Amino acid sequence: DGGDAQLVSKAITSLTNGWQVVDGSIWYISDIEVDTANLHAFDPANSEDRVISRFEAIMRDVSFSVMPDRRSIIAVPYSAEDTDVGQLRLTRTGAN
Repeated sequence: DGGDAQLVSKAITSLTNGWQVVDGSIWYISDIEVDTANLHAFDPANSEDRVISRFEAIMRDVSFSVMPDRRSIIAVPYSAEDTDVGQLRLTRTGAN
C-alpha cells in the first residue's frame, strides 16, 4: 500500500507472459513451446511456484480469464496455421 516497488519473481514479466492476480497468487502462462504452455501459480508470500495446468495448444495470445469459482479458465488457443498460397493470372475477356 503505497510502498516502494519490489520484484517478486523474474519468471513473470509484463512483456512476455499473460498474468493476473488470483486469490493473492500471481497466475501466469509460461514455458511456451510450439504447441504447449503451462499455467503457473506463484505465491509471493512464500515464493512457491506451481504448475496448475498444461495447455496442449498453440498459445500466441497469452491472455486468459479465470472464472469466479476457479474451476474454469478461458484462453484462446490457435489452431493449425495451414493457409495455402496460390498464384493465378487475370486475363481481361471483354470491354467494360
